[in-house]
Formats: sequence, structure tokens, C-alpha cells
Amino acid sequence: MSRQNVEIVRRGIEAFMAGRLDEALAIYHPDVEWHTATDEPDAFRPYRGPEGLAELVGTWADIWEEGFEQAAQFGEFIDAGSSVVVPMRARLRGRASGAEVEYRRLGCSRFAG
Repeated sequence: MSRQNVEIVRRGIEAFMAGRLDEALAIYHPDVEWHTATDEPDAFRPYRGPEGLAELVGTWADIWEEGFEQAAQFGEFIDAGSSVVVPMRARLRGRASGAEVEYRRLGCSRFAG
């Protein structure tokens, strides 16, 4: 099952990167929750459901000069049993401030088991 999970996450990211947001969101369970990192401005606000994820993507578009999906680079998809871990990095420029940010995170998708 975990290899299937890796392929699900890979397909979702590929759809997102290609600008097919509806296709990317369709892989998520209706009760999905996205929590941003603790050093981000909205760290204490979870995004719930595919609608919440769409709102998050819209927020990224408001904040960053270039599209996040165009700037992000994903590393190896790591099979971690009921989770898939994906290193990600992006170099972004703030739309309002012009400040450049190097963004590095480990993304983790957890699957009910």
C-alpha cells in the first residue's frame, strides 16, 4: 500500500505543478487538514478540506510574485509506511516587499491506515 501512497502524492504534486489545481485537490480526502510550519504567519490556522487547500494556494498567489507552483522544486518521494515525506525548496520574492526568501521544508502526507 505504501508504494501506492507515493504514487498518489506524486500525481497530486505533478498536477499542482502543471496548474491543474482541481485535479490535484481531487486526490485529497474531504477531511484533509493542512498545517503550515510554525515559523509562517498563518501557522496556527489549519486549512481544512479541498476548499481550504484551494484557499491556501490563493494565499500563496497573493504573497509571492512568482507562482509557488512555478518556483517549487521537490526532492525524492520517501515512503515512510503510512506517510510520504517529500523535501521541497523554493526561491521566492514577496509581491509587496520584493524580499527574496529561500524556502525549505519537508512535506508529509499521512494516510489513514
